[in-house]
Amino acid sequence: MAIAYDSSAQGNANPGTSITFAHDIVTVSNSILLVYIQQSSSPDVITGATYDGTAMTRMTQLDTGQFYAVYGLLSASLSTASKNIVVSRSTSGFIVAFSSSYTGVDQTLTEDASTTADATSQNVQVDITTVADNCWLFAGCFTSQGWSGSGIASGSQRQDIGTQRSIFDSNAAQTPAGSHNLTFQQTASGNVECIMLSIAPFVPPAGPTNVKTVDGIVKASIKTVDGIAIGSIKSISSIT
Repeated sequence: MAIAYDSSAQGNANPGTSITFAHDIVTVSNSILLVYIQQSSSPDVITGATYDGTAMTRMTQLDTGQFYAVYGLLSASLSTASKNIVVSRSTSGFIVAFSSSYTGVDQTLTEDASTTADATSQNVQVDITTVADNCWLFAGCFTSQGWSGSGIASGSQRQDIGTQRSIFDSNAAQTPAGSHNLTFQQTASGNVECIMLSIAPFVPPAGPTNVKTVDGIVKASIKTVDGIAIGSIKSISSIT
């Protein structure tokens, strides 16, 4: 099953101790919800993120003097109805959050691989090594200069605040597994701070490999004696 973009949303407060915003998931089956959060200072004062009251799992983080984190939640806890995401911090201050959901995602892990970047250039390439084939890449980034155009050389910007804080994805499967990247483009040379992770596709369980068929119809392998099914019975002396 191929991964596909589902929907996204955003919220912010300046100052505040929490933000609440609605996220509308279109397709729940084999989905994941990702929430990228930025606070304006260090150390980490983010106390958590919830979706419809369910706590989300922190997947990765970055501290550059500003603090960033990504939280995730899999489809068992998601709903197609509009539900609120709440992001909280322990002290009042600037906080911004973006959410993005995807379908066709592996349900045994909340991430395939992750990386962070804090670099200065006009165009900043962020590299990651994926584990599974056909992953998608997701990134939350800050630019000191403002994005040039959509801010990404190949991929999609899904949400943005002030052309400085945004979420992106590859908008395509990354194949084969191994080294991949996204390149972020600023209006001038400056600082880019970024969290990026890969999400693996859902792979349906393999079916039986030794099924017998006759004219395309599956036939059960049941042994019988005088028309009586005996399965794996080794002794038939008691059958009359």
